[in-house]
Amino acid sequence: MRSTEKMPSSSFSPNHYPTCLYNGMIALMADFPIKGVIWYQGESNTYRAFEYRDLFKRFILDWRSRFNHPDLPFLYVQLANYYPEDSTSVKPMGRVKRSSGKALCLLNTSMVTAIDIGEANNIHPINKYEVGRRLALAALADVYIISTRLFILVHRMTPPSKIMQYLLS
Repeated sequence: MRSTEKMPSSSFSPNHYPTCLYNGMIALMADFPIKGVIWYQGESNTYRAFEYRDLFKRFILDWRSRFNHPDLPFLYVQLANYYPEDSTSVKPMGRVKRSSGKALCLLNTSMVTAIDIGEANNIHPINKYEVGRRLALAALADVYIISTRLFILVHRMTPPSKIMQYLLS
């Protein structure tokens, strides 16, 4: 099924050419051993939200194949709140958010939300620290399988020295 909404031509840039970013930035790293992927993207798929359900899952599987790591952990951020003055964008953004959650059916995927820290007029939350903290907690819990006690230490903003002391004990 194809989206009936047209992508505005004003949003097209050189970075939208197929394979441009992948070939220029990611393909070069395919031979490096990596522990996992942290991904923040999706807003350019707003006008193809329904297709994004399948596209994002295939994207994850493709990277796992290219990095020769079939169970590569893939942590990603669900888009933050963003409602530009053009209120017609509200529905497509919600659809992309729901579509990104469909990838959780794949093993070793984790999604963190940023819906509560977004700004209505900026697709990228100003509070990057909180987005990073949430991703770190997901990585500790899901990739490194660190105990719940450490999860609580990090959540309570415990100083890094205390967290390291706990890890080394």
